[in-house]
Amino acid sequence: MVSLNDLKSWPDARSTPERVTFASRAALRVLPNITNNQPAKLVEVALPTLRTVITSAVAAKHFDEEVALAAQRSFKVTGPLDGDPDSTNVSQAALLVANLACLATGDPTNKFGYAGRWIDPGYFDDPNHENLVGPGGWALNDHLRWLQNGLKDAESIENQRDAYDQPLWAEQDLQPPRVVYQFLEFLAGSEWDFWRRWYEGMLRGEPLSWDLQREVALIDDSIWEAGPEEVAKKIAEIEARFELLQRIDELEMERETLIANRHGIGGNQPPEPIDDPDLARNVTIIWDATSKIKAEVEKDTPDKTVVLMAIDALGASLKWLLAFCGRRIENAIDTVITIGMGAGAVYVIDPAKVERVIEAARLWLRTF
Repeated sequence: MVSLNDLKSWPDARSTPERVTFASRAALRVLPNITNNQPAKLVEVALPTLRTVITSAVAAKHFDEEVALAAQRSFKVTGPLDGDPDSTNVSQAALLVANLACLATGDPTNKFGYAGRWIDPGYFDDPNHENLVGPGGWALNDHLRWLQNGLKDAESIENQRDAYDQPLWAEQDLQPPRVVYQFLEFLAGSEWDFWRRWYEGMLRGEPLSWDLQREVALIDDSIWEAGPEEVAKKIAEIEARFELLQRIDELEMERETLIANRHGIGGNQPPEPIDDPDLARNVTIIWDATSKIKAEVEKDTPDKTVVLMAIDALGASLKWLLAFCGRRIENAIDTVITIGMGAGAVYVIDPAKVERVIEAARLWLRTF
């Protein structure tokens, strides 16, 4: 069992990913404090600080060299701004997280000792806690709650539970500090839409996909330097691409199901052909068009014309499939197409999943 007084040295004995997790969670709690800056300064400090904190969180999950290098780059552009006490405090918090993430490179110059530096040293030097002031001047009560939730993170890590799966402010019946709501209000603009959803997920203990977060963390430096609007455009592209690949993966599972069903359980012969030639032709068109879209999505420079043609092919075959369901109602179960009836029915394809691929592909095309 970890106590509050253990927190100062507790991270020393933990693995690097565990220390990064601990520090990153602390960073997520202190992050809203950037709203203590004046509006102009807030806009200046927000994006680089957000970049550093998301990169550190990703480093706890994807502890590889590529992420570590991204953390180092985010570290270099996040720092004290013009001596402003508030921005300096928050930026130094982000700097520590970046340094912890940089441990993945094995560079000893990046070590900051222990994640316990997140904990105000005054807490440990003042046994009665009479003079405690939290990061950015938080009230005593808020800062104590900050410490107590850090303790919950330490306990989760010790018990091999994922700290990110619990709310940031996990105390029963207590709401986050007021500054959190100020931060969410700041993120209400369209250019901050992703960051609001990202932070709300962290607040609830329901983080966005870590693969998605990793792609955001690895956005090119030139885009980060271009400002919030350009970063928002790139994130919209990443999210649309991510959504499309998920929908394609779901549809490709249909093909595996079809092959397995046509083989039969334990079968090792080539699958029997679908009896209806028109159905077979349209199902084949769907697989081919889906493969073409996936190939373009995975290219550095996708061919928009190829994707549009594939979408048209999918749309035509989807229209045929829906008409097929109308003609042969025994082959449709909630629009899922099967061959045969009753216990002998063999699953073929779900038109709704084809439609979701089409919608996701159209959305993705609009991002570039």
